[in-house]
Amino acid sequence: MPLEDRSQAIQSRHKRAEDLSIELRQKIKDKSARDYLLRPALNSLRDVETILLPNALKASPAYASMWFEMAEFQVARAEKQLKHAEDMISKYGADVAAVE
Repeated sequence: MPLEDRSQAIQSRHKRAEDLSIELRQKIKDKSARDYLLRPALNSLRDVETILLPNALKASPAYASMWFEMAEFQVARAEKQLKHAEDMISKYGADVAAVE
C-alpha cells in the first residue's frame, strides 16, 4: 500500500475512534468510570496523532513502514479499548461506575 494511502487509512480509523470516544465521554456519567474506560484509548490516539503518524510521514521509506505499523497497532488498541467501554455501557448502562 502506498504511504499516502496508508496514512489516510490510519487517519480515517483514528477519526472514527476519536468520534466514538467523544460519544462515550458524553454517555458515561461517572468521572472515575469515564477516566478508567477511556483514558487508555485516548492516550493511544494522542500518541498516533502527535508522535507516530508525524514521524511516519517524515521518515525515510526504510523507516516509514515501522512508524506506520506502530500507528496501526495503537489505533487498533484504541479501537479495542473503546469497544470494551461500549460493551460495559451496554451491559451496565450509562451509570457504570469504577471502583477505586
